[in-house]
Amino acid sequence: MESFEEKNLLNRTVPGAVFQAGLVRVIGDFYHYRLVDGAQPEQSATYQIIAVAGNELVMERM
Repeated sequence: MESFEEKNLLNRTVPGAVFQAGLVRVIGDFYHYRLVDGAQPEQSATYQIIAVAGNELVMERM
């Protein structure tokens, strides 16, 4: 059974401007995140959610 996050967040894109203090805001909720390249998010970039691990979103820069 898929979780809410897997159904609603997987493959969604978000702007770098929604990252703040170790969290990312997606559809109104805040989640912990990890970028696949280990870098810090850039406000001018766009990121895609590629996996969900509990309450952590795994994201990569597009």
